[in-house]
Amino acid sequence: MKKIGLIWGVIIASISLLFVLTPVVIYAVITSIGNIKRRMAIIMIGWRIWGKTVINWSCLADVYQEDHRTDEEIKQRPLSGLHISNHMSFLDIPLTLLHFQIPPIMKKQVLYIPLFGFLGWASGSLIVDRKQKNSRKKALKAAIERLTVHKVALHYYPEGTRSKTGKPRSHDQIKDALIRIAYKENIPVYPSSLYGTFGSLKGGLQLFSKLGIINHAKVLPENFESAEDFVKHCWGTVSDGYYMLESKCANLES
Repeated sequence: MKKIGLIWGVIIASISLLFVLTPVVIYAVITSIGNIKRRMAIIMIGWRIWGKTVINWSCLADVYQEDHRTDEEIKQRPLSGLHISNHMSFLDIPLTLLHFQIPPIMKKQVLYIPLFGFLGWASGSLIVDRKQKNSRKKALKAAIERLTVHKVALHYYPEGTRSKTGKPRSHDQIKDALIRIAYKENIPVYPSSLYGTFGSLKGGLQLFSKLGIINHAKVLPENFESAEDFVKHCWGTVSDGYYMLESKCANLES
């Protein structure tokens, strides 16, 4: 793999973000004031194009992918259900945006990233300030309302922050409150496994890297006797998928 300077990588991503998403956001905000479903549906089109710009055209990455969702679920706009995945790098965001376009729960610091922060907020992302105790409670309340009242999909990283080793944490180390709420409210969970983005921004932006993503079939709460079993299965699916990708991508590189 080759690397280009991190500054150049940021410049490429920012320029693509500016030209791809800004017109979409302006149109969406003007035509969809007060209608979050319509605004999200419009803006998510731009996010998908941006994801492709960063992963395929800026990083020149080779992406291995599997999608076990039904055609109906893939084409649904806007999407519904709770989507979870492991977290290794900032590049997890454009990688997932290639396959499902859902506003995530994001930390407040992201708001300060020029353009990206504003576009994330305009897309309907829920903001968490880790320095304020009540911030997580407010975000959790908003997340529950989005899933149960508005019936709109939500994406979050149960690990809470990027993995220091690149490998998924164990299920007892994740923040599972939303998964437990999904169980209580009978909301399906869509696990996704990501591979290859760990260390992708250290010392520069990797080119020609091998990335992988598996969108697993939905997991239904009704098939489990307890919230604990449900959490273990959902996160176990994410973790098992990561190691499957690790093996598959290693074989493709050899």
